[in-house]
Amino acid sequence: MKKVFLTKLFYFSASFSRKSEVHGYNYTLLVRVPFSEKTDENYIEKKIHDSIIQKIHSRDLGRDVDFLKKIKITELNLLRIFFKIIQREIKPNKLVELSLERGRGTFFSISRS
Repeated sequence: MKKVFLTKLFYFSASFSRKSEVHGYNYTLLVRVPFSEKTDENYIEKKIHDSIIQKIHSRDLGRDVDFLKKIKITELNLLRIFFKIIQREIKPNKLVELSLERGRGTFFSISRS
């Protein structure tokens, strides 16, 4: 039997400072989980919105977001931190893949190994 996945998209804008320059982007976060008839889309969406999106949208990531204050803001670091948070929040669902699109057309992805 073929595996079916649910992919949820979340949109946010955020900025960060690097070398005294401010960088701002529009992001799309793609969250992929295995799908079955028991999968509760609303539960997953609410958990991700409350634990990540609400805290980072329209914020300076390195200055305004507590769980990001002590890290260097890169797409890889964001994916690593978001993956841990989302996996914890959406249990018993399993996070399979997380992708971050910066601007238009530049994607970064991390998947369960």
